Amino acid sequence: MAGSMSEATRRQVDNALCRGRAEVVDIDAARMVSDSAEQEIASVVEQACALLSQHRLTILRTSRRVEARQLIDALCEKSAMSRQQLGERLSQRLGVVTLNIIGQAR
Repeated sequence: MAGSMSEATRRQVDNALCRGRAEVVDIDAARMVSDSAEQEIASVVEQACALLSQHRLTILRTSRRVEARQLIDALCEKSAMSRQQLGERLSQRLGVVTLNIIGQAR
């Protein structure tokens, strides 16, 4: 799970992709904190489980572009949440994704 928007995380994911070491499932952070969260969670879990069932290393990421960091304030405003609230909600829902993937892998 690459939930960080840091430059270091982005480089690490890009490195794994360039070397063909892993597949990526992109997570729409805006959908994850909206009323569409259940659909986004289901989609991400389905994609990740499909890759894992093929024995592919799989990275889940919330941000693929550096510019996404600048969109956080707009997302906070749109969602009527502080940065902390937004981060907590996103973290909680990423936890749900992880638990659902583990649950389906059993």
